[in-house]
Amino acid sequence: MNRNQIIASAERFTKDSPANYISEDIAVSPEYAGMKIFDAPIFAFGSPDDELYEKYKSADVIGKHFLSPAEWMASTKTVISFFLPYTERIRTSNASDYRWPSDELLQTGLSDMLLLIV
Repeated sequence: MNRNQIIASAERFTKDSPANYISEDIAVSPEYAGMKIFDAPIFAFGSPDDELYEKYKSADVIGKHFLSPAEWMASTKTVISFFLPYTERIRTSNASDYRWPSDELLQTGLSDMLLLIV
């Protein structure tokens, strides 16, 4: 899979996958049924030998126990980082009260999800 195919696959998920929308059967209220969870993903592609990884080994960042991508997986050629941002609706609703998560954010299962995009 090349860079463009990876990005296209992730973008298809955010547009087309039912897993990116709150279904009627799990919505805590009808107003959340069909609510989209994530906007288009943000990607970065980098070298496993990037000097930034050595900075992570600093005690004031992560520490000596951090393994760079090249140390962790010697055959690594590219490091792919991606982020799935919540939709504007969820971000805006959650910014209204910093003491408690918004109903929209709670509906998503919070940010404890890991999604594998195949």
